[in-house]
Amino acid sequence: MANRAVFLDRDNTLIHNDGDLGDPDKVVLIQGAASAIASLRGLGYRIVVVTNQGGVARGKYTEADVDAVHQRIVDKLKPTNNAIVDRFYYCPFHPEAVVDEYRREHPWRKPAPGMLLQAIEDLNLDPAGCWMIGDQLRDVEAGHAAGVRSILLSKTRPVIEPGVAPPEAVVANLVEATRVIAQRRNDRDSAKIHSGGESAIVDPPPRPTQPANTPPEPPQSPAPPKSPESDKPQTPPSEPRKPTRPFKPWTIQPVVVPIEKKPSSTHPVVAPPDSPAAESVDDFDDDATSLDVPPPPPPAVTNDQQVELLRQIVRQLKHRHADHGDFSLKKMLAAVFQMLAVGCVLFALFNYTDAVTFLQWMAGGLLSQLCVITLLILHWQE
Repeated sequence: MANRAVFLDRDNTLIHNDGDLGDPDKVVLIQGAASAIASLRGLGYRIVVVTNQGGVARGKYTEADVDAVHQRIVDKLKPTNNAIVDRFYYCPFHPEAVVDEYRREHPWRKPAPGMLLQAIEDLNLDPAGCWMIGDQLRDVEAGHAAGVRSILLSKTRPVIEPGVAPPEAVVANLVEATRVIAQRRNDRDSAKIHSGGESAIVDPPPRPTQPANTPPEPPQSPAPPKSPESDKPQTPPSEPRKPTRPFKPWTIQPVVVPIEKKPSSTHPVVAPPDSPAAESVDDFDDDATSLDVPPPPPPAVTNDQQVELLRQIVRQLKHRHADHGDFSLKKMLAAVFQMLAVGCVLFALFNYTDAVTFLQWMAGGLLSQLCVITLLILHWQE
């Protein structure tokens, strides 16, 4: 897959400089430039600085000073992880140079695309995937001449002369330019993330006595390509696991044995005279009176009603005699088994995560509860 790069102008794009800068001690990075370079490399772009250095031609500093400034830029970028400049290209020539050996118009001098074309050849770059970022229109022209897209750094609307191709975008700083590249980068031909390595300072173009283009670097043996992820068999996504049913403790429903309700006293409840129930009350003989039963009302009742009333009195007397019992072995055992059943159920609930322990203790609680029910039934049948 072809490599891609972002070409950066140096002065007022990467560092602050409004004139000729040949003193490394005056290098000041523009705020956000280091993080922008790291972000661009994270997107898979190489970073190449291309700059006109007419101050060499005007005799203000030497090419060694230019190299020292670039080395200082490298040093200032090091604290930021992955903020690395792959290559520096500069052109010391100028048509109005004071120094004779630099007085000429050179194809590396922007707006000519010489530096960009040389970097494309040296690094085997794909121009269609590259960008040029600078603060001057000559940077935009150089980018278009080299076949790369360009971004102009300007806080005002630039005046584009007729016949000059406009930039892809106009932004205020390098950080915003990085956002534009991230949004518009070609996903179809995205490059691998380029990490590691050291910055390289490239010699300037040859003097007039030498060929205009420097020989390309010896080709490096490419790393063996890794098999793309698409070649691996795609396993179908597993069906999402259904949520397990939340644990719900067992509930032992108490067995209710119907029993006759005990009367509040030994005397039968007598309905008012005007109610229909009053008709069921019969006359009592002397035996009924001996049981402290109030005399019946005057209306006569049938013999069947009298017999039924006497049966109710006998049952009430039996229950009264049973209630006065001081001790019952069956009731005591029922109470013991009831406490045992409650203990088994509570212990099972505390160990609900262990299915075997849970079932064992719940079975013990169920058996204890059955013993309670059996003892109570035997007691009530007495």
